[in-house]
Amino acid sequence: MAEKLNADELVALVQRVFTPGEGDRGLAIIVDMPDAEAADNAAWKERREMAADWAGLLSERKSEIGMERVNLLLYRNVRANNANLPATGTYHSQGPLPNNADEMRGGAVSFDQVFESHEILIAPTQFSATAPLKMAARQCGFRAATMPGFDRSMIPALRLDYKVIGERVDRLKAILDDAQKCDIRFDAAGRECALTLDLRHRGAHGAEDHLGPEEGGDRRRRRGLEDAPPRHAGAVDAVAWGKTLTQRREGAEGENEEGGEPNDERSTKHE
Repeated sequence: MAEKLNADELVALVQRVFTPGEGDRGLAIIVDMPDAEAADNAAWKERREMAADWAGLLSERKSEIGMERVNLLLYRNVRANNANLPATGTYHSQGPLPNNADEMRGGAVSFDQVFESHEILIAPTQFSATAPLKMAARQCGFRAATMPGFDRSMIPALRLDYKVIGERVDRLKAILDDAQKCDIRFDAAGRECALTLDLRHRGAHGAEDHLGPEEGGDRRRRRGLEDAPPRHAGAVDAVAWGKTLTQRREGAEGENEEGGEPNDERSTKHE
């Protein structure tokens, strides 16, 4: 039997992930539509139908997640991951979904309007919308969860206890914040692999960087999606599948361009 989230699970998921607050009034689920340039496939069609089902169930229970409106927005696919979104989309309210972008009906609505009237967005799309939504969120203040390529086999992950996960993330953050490098040793396909990560000049993100609203209902993005500080001098060596790859970065002014070996006294190792 195919995996499916019921209404109770969807309500709980939105509450866990986004922690809707006083300033949240709208939730939109956005999906891209196939066209002549990007042909449909079974997984894509199933994802759109799943998104429509989620929108319908959440709309019926919108008061439980503090929403005044829950909308399903369809838009023509952009044919590449993280390409700019089109200028407009179309709300779909009832009836069977159109088969492709050319069959979409209804008045066009600009994405600026969508961003202004929805504080929470969920994007189970064919082509990733992470980059354009991340950029728009900084200006418009909504929170978004992007789910490119999502399929029903991944649904069990949506039932996880994010409070427990958050506690584990915070424990890892405490370790990483005090480390200068991380050595990872693992086996893959019967071969021993190794990866060394340079952790200097960068703080880890903790569970506080979730998708809940700022205190007081402020719509600004949380720290977790702001630009990370630039990395400084150093080298990262990755040994995998018998090959060594070295990436060197330019150092900040006055620093050695090739950097140095991170202090072993502040390293963390996980076998």
